Amino acid sequence: MLSGILLVFLLISWNISVYLFSVNPSLVVDEVYHVPQAQRYCDGNFSYWDPKITTPPGLYVFSALMSNILGKFRIGDACSVFNLRCHNVLLLSLLPFLVARILEARKGPLSAPEVLLTMTVPCFPVLYFTSFFYYTETLSVALVLIVIWMRYRRWHLVAAIFGAFSTMVRQTNIIWLGLIGADAVFESVIDFCKLHLKKKKLELNQLDLNTPTILKVIYTTVVHNMHRKKRFDLLLKILFVAVPYVIVLGAFVAFAIWNGGIVVGDKEAHTLTLHTPQILYFALFTSAMTWPILLPELRLFLVGLKSPAGMTRFRFRRSAVSIMEGGMKCIKFLVFIFNLLFALSGLAILATGAIMEAAYKEYLQFLPNEIFSAPLILIIVGVSIFAIAFFGCCGAMKESNCLILTFAVLLGVIFILEISVGIAAYVMKSEIEKDISVRMTKSVEQVKFDTDSILKRSWDVIQTEFKCCGSSNYTDWEKNPTFQSTYPKSCCGEAGTACTASSDTLYRSGCLDKLSDFMKDNITIIGGMGIGIAFIQLIGIVFACRLSNSIQNEYQTV
Repeated sequence: MLSGILLVFLLISWNISVYLFSVNPSLVVDEVYHVPQAQRYCDGNFSYWDPKITTPPGLYVFSALMSNILGKFRIGDACSVFNLRCHNVLLLSLLPFLVARILEARKGPLSAPEVLLTMTVPCFPVLYFTSFFYYTETLSVALVLIVIWMRYRRWHLVAAIFGAFSTMVRQTNIIWLGLIGADAVFESVIDFCKLHLKKKKLELNQLDLNTPTILKVIYTTVVHNMHRKKRFDLLLKILFVAVPYVIVLGAFVAFAIWNGGIVVGDKEAHTLTLHTPQILYFALFTSAMTWPILLPELRLFLVGLKSPAGMTRFRFRRSAVSIMEGGMKCIKFLVFIFNLLFALSGLAILATGAIMEAAYKEYLQFLPNEIFSAPLILIIVGVSIFAIAFFGCCGAMKESNCLILTFAVLLGVIFILEISVGIAAYVMKSEIEKDISVRMTKSVEQVKFDTDSILKRSWDVIQTEFKCCGSSNYTDWEKNPTFQSTYPKSCCGEAGTACTASSDTLYRSGCLDKLSDFMKDNITIIGGMGIGIAFIQLIGIVFACRLSNSIQNEYQTV
């Protein structure tokens, strides 16, 4: 059955690839860099390197090897754009086979429904549609799957070798290698402790409720219940499993230190920074992709919170008190995670307010007080949300019903204020724009060219930054009492000198529209952030109320 699925999948993918190439045979986005580099390697020119490429040369070495193999069959230009794309199509069709081998290594022979599970990885939308172009993703995923397969076969040296190859395609695969190595070590320790606990009354597989409990049992077993020789045997087993992975990890760290970073080529365009919104993007995308799995579990989980019988269906086969404790732990964890997101949201709002404060500082003369006070409001809201998140964390950890309810009420107040401010800003939009227009028009007539006033500096900043002149257009300056046929230097481009109406360097468009567009862009960003944060707040309120209810039920049960 698997071979038939692979054949059908290959034929479908092949025809899609042929169609896409007929529609667009030209290079797409990063193919502009990858394809010429691969063709140089196919020609045997391994000294050439495009500085715009930031990934290691693993993909191009693979293509050169494929070119050498296909060349023996005299298949035209083995490194043409179409053939290079076909390399990824072949790799994509190999992924179901690798997933099947992983499942078999874990569970034994596959049933018919389980065979269909092998299509989940290659049909993943982000991977599938990029595999029809010459990118690094497909080869990278294939190598990581081989590492996982070898790890479940317990061929750890082979797994580490393929892990090293995978980092030669994409550097970030070092994270996967570290996780796979840590999982292998953890499994070896559990297996060793299970053997040691066979004669004990309490077996390790009876404590599979959560990882901290397992770790506690392992620690107690190794420290208190295991002879010195057994500990030495355990250490040897850990080293046998871990050393291959540690060698690759150490080599990667040494390379990063020697190279001054993990990026191979254009380091300035790919600096390592903390991207907090990426966490929210990942959470949203993962939830959207896995909702068929999460939704049934969430329903059972919520049912379990209402009754011990329902909780039993949620995989907790313990007494009524233990069941409620399991639900409490899950809710506490969820509330804690959401409070972490709240804290990050508060910091994001605080940073946005500070950025707006700096951005609008030079435009104070033209903006109404309502707008200039907005950054201050954002800073206050950011600090408030951060403080409220602290209440939520304390309430979740201490199981304090009072703190949890305080957290929910304060969060609800903030949510209502955010909605009110948003509605007010939308209603007053036209009035604010009119006020800005009046202020800018009046200020043009009030500026004195021969003084270094705050108003003059503000006009110089806005005209230089937006490459504009005057409020409506450059002729507005002619209404100024001190105007003498020349316009301000900031209206005259990079020349740095005053210019006349006939000068080519004179900015002729007005600043009012450009300032309005600038403000609209910033307001759009703030509005988007507000909607996202408000959504998180609503979920937080729901979980806080649920936790409060669970705390009360726990006390009643006990």
